[in-house]
Amino acid sequence: MQDGPNSLVGAHEIRDMLGVSRQRVYQLATRSDFPKPIAELAQGKVWVLADIQAWISVYRAGQGRGGASRQDDRG
Repeated sequence: MQDGPNSLVGAHEIRDMLGVSRQRVYQLATRSDFPKPIAELAQGKVWVLADIQAWISVYRAGQGRGGASRQDDRG
């Protein structure tokens, strides 16, 4: 995975970044605070890497405190 300004990632790469299943990535993608995909291809959705990295930083920070990020997870 390249880290350029236009780098894109799919569910597989996000799965690797988070250490979760691909199905969990798509569950997370339904959250209102999750970045919107830049495109939806036959192989699935793709996101801008920088957007996902920023979201992960916020998501992981909220996990340890049991904050709102946990509640938003329900849908």
